[in-house]
Amino acid sequence: MKTQTPYYCLMPESWSKDYTASLDIRRQFLFVQSIGYYITAPNYLLRNRSHMHSYLLLYTEVGSGIVCFRNKEVTLTPGNAILINCDESHSYSCHDDQEWVFR
Repeated sequence: MKTQTPYYCLMPESWSKDYTASLDIRRQFLFVQSIGYYITAPNYLLRNRSHMHSYLLLYTEVGSGIVCFRNKEVTLTPGNAILINCDESHSYSCHDDQEWVFR
């Protein structure tokens, strides 16, 4: 069974770094708010995120993940990426309960 709490389903080698952008930078269309390297456990699931006022770029390195966005389901395999408008509802999880490594 997959959990809805993603941080309990990440391997210890995972990491992330958050940035606090200046007001001048935040006035730009795009800026980096957070970066990370995520290695999931087989039960990783993040469900129904929205209203985040940001964009999320997911790039798969190992394994595969399922992204649900705009009523479509997309499988991300190594070398594939997707850009998600986080104001809209979206979910993502590892595919077939396998490890998924993404940035």
